Amino acid sequence: MMFVTLLLYLPWLPIFLANVGGGAARPFAPQFFTEAFFWLGFGPTLAPTAVPWSLVALGVLLVLGLVFNWRWETAVALILLLVPILFMAVVGSTEPQYFKFMTAVIAPFALVLGGQRVEIRDWRLGKRPIANLFLLLLLLAYAVGVYQSLHNLYANPAYARADYRGMAARIAADAHPNAGIILDAPNQWEVFTYYHREGAPVYPLPLEGMTEADVAAELSVIAAQHDRLYVLYWGDAQQDPQRWVERWLDEHTFKATDEWVKDVRFVVYAVPAGPAAAMETAVSLPFGDAITLQGYTLGQTTLAPGDIAQVTLFWQTAVPLAARYKVFLHLVDETGNLVAQRDSEPGGNLKPTTIWPPGEVISDNHGLFLPADLPPGEYTLLLGLYDVADPGARLEVGADTAVNNAYPLAKLTVKD
Repeated sequence: MMFVTLLLYLPWLPIFLANVGGGAARPFAPQFFTEAFFWLGFGPTLAPTAVPWSLVALGVLLVLGLVFNWRWETAVALILLLVPILFMAVVGSTEPQYFKFMTAVIAPFALVLGGQRVEIRDWRLGKRPIANLFLLLLLLAYAVGVYQSLHNLYANPAYARADYRGMAARIAADAHPNAGIILDAPNQWEVFTYYHREGAPVYPLPLEGMTEADVAAELSVIAAQHDRLYVLYWGDAQQDPQRWVERWLDEHTFKATDEWVKDVRFVVYAVPAGPAAAMETAVSLPFGDAITLQGYTLGQTTLAPGDIAQVTLFWQTAVPLAARYKVFLHLVDETGNLVAQRDSEPGGNLKPTTIWPPGEVISDNHGLFLPADLPPGEYTLLLGLYDVADPGARLEVGADTAVNNAYPLAKLTVKD
């Protein structure tokens, strides 16, 4: 049956090698085999130091099964166990995120482990009472570690996977009429589309073999079709290490929210109707001693609840900056109450102030998500900068209209 499965899989082998093998995986290292052995025995929720006696018991059981009960069935099980693991080592799929592929060899692993039999026929534990008692103790010691692993897997919130169901539900609840979803990396496809089965189309990016130009061209096509994009960033350190997807989106769209859902970053972007590269309003407004807001461009100023306000800021510094500053956009009502805010480093966190070249104008897109229950009325959009290391240390704004070192950038009107 395993051989037939292999034959059926052969047409997919080149695709697997192109998408998984080598590249981002770490170089071959002997510790992969010990890590694989531990993963097969106890799963991903334990460290070897957490279950030392269970680990010893597992090793002894495997040795006993191989040495003292060797027969041709054991040899077949051992081959079925080792070949896939050796294959993973050869193609370079040795990072922890690839260990799930070893699920296919758990059955052969169990067959090798179960090579010894415990015969319990009466209170004397069968014909080999001492040997059988020893095996029972080994099995109990191993079972303790397995129990801890399963308890973590099913009951410990620290090991719960990212809430893809919840993210899909949030997208559905927004009910945006023209949204798209980007999965970065594409191997989120199976788990995400299990929960998201209708509605906004899903685009896996970047695909294997794409260049930066290919990614930019594909994103241009996607952005032209949608007013809002939801992006799930996971595993991008392997699939998109240069962050081509995020850099393009931060330059051409407006990041409105950016939050972690376990190990997945859930980000929402507003897509402008046209490029916002040109500065519409020049101000030359100083923030602190070295940063100047040269101007800004606003998107629509009449919005509805649930919309995303779009702001492009144009910064410049006269000298290299040693401190990193965050931009804050606060939306306040007529009485000064905060109703929405967006805090992030420039360029969607990809253009921190410490890398700004002196004299160069930095284009900085920001989106501000308006709450779905925001009452109609007129609101003020405030802008400021504060030190990342000390959020209370706002840069002084050189404008008479500034309040608490926040500059009133614009008035926004919210309608039903």
